[in-house]
Amino acid sequence: MGPTPHRSVLRDWRLWLTVGVLAELAWFALLHPLVPRTPRAGLVEAVLLFPVLGYWYFVCRAVVHVADKPMTLRTRQAIGLLLAFSAVAFAVIALWVAQTLLGTEFGREFR
Repeated sequence: MGPTPHRSVLRDWRLWLTVGVLAELAWFALLHPLVPRTPRAGLVEAVLLFPVLGYWYFVCRAVVHVADKPMTLRTRQAIGLLLAFSAVAFAVIALWVAQTLLGTEFGREFR
């Protein structure tokens, strides 16, 4: 990844702020039937997203780095696919940890 005359999209703070807000909304939507009963559970659930966003940022940087390497197309696609699966797995594991550790502090919402 050599220097280019254009500024990297990954360095734009407005983009990451927008992604963070949308990710928070999606994060709480993934647990929709379960809602936090206590402020502690809500805070932990909200803060738990930041390591996930950090890992996704790492994955984006890694994909951009791999794209510039002299590898075959199939190898680059395989690495990109594995990185994408690992990002999803990281988010699912974080959700599982939140539900497991704070299981009593979440309640079901039925309407």
